[in-house]
Amino acid sequence: MRALKIYVVSLTVVCILFFILAFKIQSSNKRFKEIDVERINIVEKDGTLKMVISNKERQHPGMASHKE
Repeated sequence: MRALKIYVVSLTVVCILFFILAFKIQSSNKRFKEIDVERINIVEKDGTLKMVISNKERQHPGMASHKE
């Protein structure tokens, strides 16, 4: 019976630790020394395209008055 109590207590502690670590606030800012991409789209919160950084083949045609 004593072994079962130890097992239940240790399992409870492990579950509590997993719960705390799962919801821990993590930094959303990632840092890279170097990345290789063909195109980066910069968008607003509402999804509006603000800027494109790309290679020649994947270049955005451009926008004027919210029209391509």
